[in-house]
Amino acid sequence: MNITKCPRCGKEIHLTQKTANKKIKCPHCNCIMKQDKKTEKKLLFAKIAYAFTFILIVSFIYSIFSTEITNTISIAVIILAGIVSAGTSDIVAKWIVFKFLGVSYEKE
Repeated sequence: MNITKCPRCGKEIHLTQKTANKKIKCPHCNCIMKQDKKTEKKLLFAKIAYAFTFILIVSFIYSIFSTEITNTISIAVIILAGIVSAGTSDIVAKWIVFKFLGVSYEKE
């Protein structure tokens, strides 16, 4: 669980993965806070790292079976991998940053 302090009242706000959104509201003083630039850069880095890793894994698995796969199936696998990677990158990046790198906020 991450903890952040409200810039207005100084109270600690306990965040869970579900409550650590781009914008949060202090339950004590109703101050609206947004993720700072540092957290946004962490999220971008995590998205790129996830997409790169995902593509490497799919490419490795594809190379193992490539001699037995037709061109049509190859194209379908690549398209499907791209869709899955794009669709899950935000969720995975948010989880990585929350669990390992930490999120921080600033007053909006």
